[in-house]
Amino acid sequence: MYPFAFETAHAIGPHEGHELNLMIAGDKPCAFFSDTIPGNGFIPLKDFTPFVQSGQIKQFEHRYRPTHLPEPYDCLQAIYFCLPGEEYRVEQLHELHVKLHQGKWREEDDIIIGRLLGYKEWDIKAFIQHQRRYFQTQET
Repeated sequence: MYPFAFETAHAIGPHEGHELNLMIAGDKPCAFFSDTIPGNGFIPLKDFTPFVQSGQIKQFEHRYRPTHLPEPYDCLQAIYFCLPGEEYRVEQLHELHVKLHQGKWREEDDIIIGRLLGYKEWDIKAFIQHQRRYFQTQET
């Protein structure tokens, strides 16, 4: 299982909530959102739809069946958005998410994902450090 604990560090998730604006400005090449099926409304489809329909942003969907998903959820839905010409990022993210849900995750995968999503190196480093601290507290 892959934990996310963004609330404790300012540099963790600096794009969170700003993905669409960053993409429209050309500052973010790719964004990723996930939700369970049945959904909880975590994916901002309505916000992205006009830009997908106009061709400014491309949208892709994949579904995953992780082993740790509790009842009553059937699977995870992942929605990927990218700028035209950046589709390779979606394919690489998809491959990494398949690996994640098979339990074959490495810290290096977080670094690759951060780069694919357009994060700065210092943001990625802060995320990795945050994850290390999180896992250390879980072990005690």
